[in-house]
Amino acid sequence: MNKSPKVLILVPAETAHAHGGVKNYYQVLKDYFSLPVSYSYRGTRELPYTRNLFTECLRLLKDYISFFNNVIVKNIQIVHINTSLGSRSIFRDLIFAIYAKMLRKKCIVFFRGWSNEAEELMKNKYKWLFKLYLKNTDALITLSQKSKIH
Repeated sequence: MNKSPKVLILVPAETAHAHGGVKNYYQVLKDYFSLPVSYSYRGTRELPYTRNLFTECLRLLKDYISFFNNVIVKNIQIVHINTSLGSRSIFRDLIFAIYAKMLRKKCIVFFRGWSNEAEELMKNKYKWLFKLYLKNTDALITLSQKSKIH
């Protein structure tokens, strides 16, 4: 029996419209991980991104339910959340981090997309939000040395 920790990575949804670098990056890596890795897809599935509020809320609820099912059924020990620093993504993915900690799983958050605007949000308007991330994660990863300082 494999005693390696099982990892669940949250990635952008696999759709015909999602051609972003992050989606492609994780698709290429999928066959090269040395630990058992599963993906949980979240985020918009179609263009335009937001059809209406009801549809988006329903999709988000389905993403959270799928996440719970993946963590429990696959006996996941580590959750890796890959999120941009856009305000919608930050709020959406914080819920995944809180759920991971509620389920007593290790949680790693990878922030990408550093910008001056994101820095201002972190320092001022959403400082409380980033403190919640710190309370609900075991590790934070960023792409730049500058973001580590803040």
